[in-house]
Amino acid sequence: MNESFQWVSHPVKESPKKNLIAFGGIIVILVGGYIWLYIPGVLLGLIIISLTLLPYFMPTRYIIKDSGIEVHYLFQKKTYNWSTFRSYYNDENGILLSPFRVPNRLENFRGLYVRFGSEKEKIQTLISHYMDNNAKENPEKT
Repeated sequence: MNESFQWVSHPVKESPKKNLIAFGGIIVILVGGYIWLYIPGVLLGLIIISLTLLPYFMPTRYIIKDSGIEVHYLFQKKTYNWSTFRSYYNDENGILLSPFRVPNRLENFRGLYVRFGSEKEKIQTLISHYMDNNAKENPEKT
């Protein structure tokens, strides 16, 4: 295809209904931390919130290339070759690229979840194209 395509996914901007749940959870954790340990509990709650909800509040930039997919998140950049992945699964918010040929419990930890953002159709088409070509070129890995 010789095509490079990039987009940004920012869940906090894309789903206002989920924001209510996220902010409600933040309040519950902070109030619970205050009741449990006062100020140190609030600080502990902020650390927990930062570690667990940061991907939801920060934008992620994806770049699809012929060689693979790049993910730019906060201060890190990860590059994956198409040969790393052996299967993929669509859902309403994104695509899970799995290193396993058949469904496996570990794919959520070893795979890559690519959020659609506002470019759902284009992303589905590109990933399907590259994954299908990878399966044809490397039949022993599928």
